Amino acid sequence: MRDADFQDKQRTPNGIKYTTKMDKLVTIAIPIYKRLEHLSHVLGIVEAQDYAEIELLVSDNGMNGDRVHDLVRKHYSRPFVFRQNPRTVPMGNHFTQLVEAANGEYFVPLCDDDEISPNYVTEMVNSLERHPEAAVAISRQEMTDLDRSVLRSSKEEMPPVLSFEDFIDSMWRRYQFGLEGLVTMMARTARLRECGGYPDFCWGTNMDNAALLRMIVGSSVALNTRCVFRWRQDDASYGWSVTTAELARGMKEFINFLSTDPVIGRYRAAEPVRWRKCEEILLRMTWETYLLRWDTIYRKRLGTFDWLMAAFRMPLFPAYYKRVAKILIRDFKAKMAPREFPQDPQGVAE
Repeated sequence: MRDADFQDKQRTPNGIKYTTKMDKLVTIAIPIYKRLEHLSHVLGIVEAQDYAEIELLVSDNGMNGDRVHDLVRKHYSRPFVFRQNPRTVPMGNHFTQLVEAANGEYFVPLCDDDEISPNYVTEMVNSLERHPEAAVAISRQEMTDLDRSVLRSSKEEMPPVLSFEDFIDSMWRRYQFGLEGLVTMMARTARLRECGGYPDFCWGTNMDNAALLRMIVGSSVALNTRCVFRWRQDDASYGWSVTTAELARGMKEFINFLSTDPVIGRYRAAEPVRWRKCEEILLRMTWETYLLRWDTIYRKRLGTFDWLMAAFRMPLFPAYYKRVAKILIRDFKAKMAPREFPQDPQGVAE
């Protein structure tokens, strides 16, 4: 598709500005559980988008009565769609409900405490229209703390499109672009539905990666650095409050998914050599993620014995347990090192 088919090129003092003429509907879906204090802020983020054709879809999965609907009516001035589960369902099921309820051609999941820049929808739509071979579009990212101060940022330069294999390699082997959270992206709604939405993994662990893999396997990913997704990291949030047992279970379910999912299975049968390389990267990414959290977050949360036992919850990956052994040996040496005492300025004390 040519740019002229969907954009209006306008001359500006700094060059050419692209202004979208498209009227394709985009669904921004906000899943809600128990936390409501950030909802008014994210509603303002959605209302500030410079793209006109947006369907706001808010779904209450926390049995919050009328509170969520009332907050949306109070803080969002445009029409919206609201749905509510009579009882709480697993996170993967909830996200899939949002996909099924979406009317937009494009679908953007947005958690209640995250942010997108005002041009996010426009830029993401433009990327997918420019690259019809791409199943999803991913923006530049900023990781923020509780006060929304930027902690880390992804690279400001990325190629406009990557094949499935190149994306896996750059994302999880070389960590080339500094992309971290993949929950918020723009997907083609029909493709996401066709792939079955989001799998039901324990505590939602890796369900975003699994849904993404289903969509892009054998396809491509569009990348756009002209807009931003801001991922707010909070140790008390739903995803970060998971126990080691729950995290390990979710990781094991993701590992099983890689070998049993029918969408991936079709690609594996058609391209066994290429898939084998991708699978090796994805398995390494899985245990490296668990190892990092074990050595940082859970080191602080758990007592010494529980923390030690948590290391052995993962399957038998030799490279993983070699890393665990190195960490434990390092800690043991640090504890056994002789302590240094300040010398008595008057000499050795009697």
